[in-house]
Amino acid sequence: MESLTKCPLCGSKKNEFLIQTRDWHEAKEEYFTYSRCINCGIVFLSTRPKEAEMYRYYGHKYQP
Repeated sequence: MESLTKCPLCGSKKNEFLIQTRDWHEAKEEYFTYSRCINCGIVFLSTRPKEAEMYRYYGHKYQP
């Protein structure tokens, strides 16, 4: 997992905690935090899997 400390859209470091939720797709005890950028208003996943870990969340049969 990685934690974002700045907005992925505008780069501002001014963000606020919005909600923390459990991974609902699997029976895992992993939690993800969403934050809102105070500068531009975007809501983003501020604790997220690293790119190399994405296969654990989106398997080969995943269809959007």
